[in-house]
Amino acid sequence: MSRAFDPSSNLRRSTPPTPPKNCPLCKGEMVNSKTNLPYEIGEDRLLVIKDVPAIMCHQCVEFFIEIHVGRVVEGIVKAADKDGVMLGFLKYQEAA
Repeated sequence: MSRAFDPSSNLRRSTPPTPPKNCPLCKGEMVNSKTNLPYEIGEDRLLVIKDVPAIMCHQCVEFFIEIHVGRVVEGIVKAADKDGVMLGFLKYQEAA
């Protein structure tokens, strides 16, 4: 499961942020990475957003996403819901 992470109040970044040194859960080393986020819309619709920028812990393999990335993902999901997508796979960079 991915979690929101907000290392600063600067929401507009053009380069990947410097990840925190240690995981807040297990204190393992954190690195920039990507993850896939599945969303169920209602009971019969599924959307998967691929290659979402994330920060990953090498030790517990937990993924975290920054607040601004989460907001972009929310917009993608709302647009897919509005468009009536039943089953969809979208790349983050193309849909953002």
